[in-house]
Amino acid sequence: MTYHYEHPYPSDEALERYPFVPLQFERLADDEMLRRAQAFYETVAARRSVRSLSDDPVPQRLIELAVAAAATAPSGAHQQPWRFVATDDIEVKRQIRHAAEAEERLNYEGGRMNDEWQSSLARLGTDAHKEYLEAAPWLVVLFEERFGVAPDGSRVHNYYVKESVGIAA
Repeated sequence: MTYHYEHPYPSDEALERYPFVPLQFERLADDEMLRRAQAFYETVAARRSVRSLSDDPVPQRLIELAVAAAATAPSGAHQQPWRFVATDDIEVKRQIRHAAEAEERLNYEGGRMNDEWQSSLARLGTDAHKEYLEAAPWLVVLFEERFGVAPDGSRVHNYYVKESVGIAA
């Protein structure tokens, strides 16, 4: 199964009817903000970059919610210039792996990476092999969209695409 998330480009009518959604904000007590900040720090400080993933199944709904949360990221002119595609299809994951490995071979062996870059990576033991792309229960790919399509079918320029996609990622 391949799951595709695309935020619809809002129509002019929708923007006129609902121009802004007010922020629902509640200021927390200092000690509660500190507790939450500390807990968040401890969570993110424990993360690691891994190249060996569990193949335990992950419910599709968890993927959908993760992508929906990422899609709430701020973006230039609120155009959300991205498209998320998630797949658990083994053949699609295999094709992605082979394409990624071909690109990585060009990086490692084709001269895209200078000696300094390769030296920095050498201590990590990385190479062009990406078997984890097939082992992972789901792959979520985030694509940038330099242009969108308005409700009338016309092409719309998106702004701050790389920055916006980076925030969503």
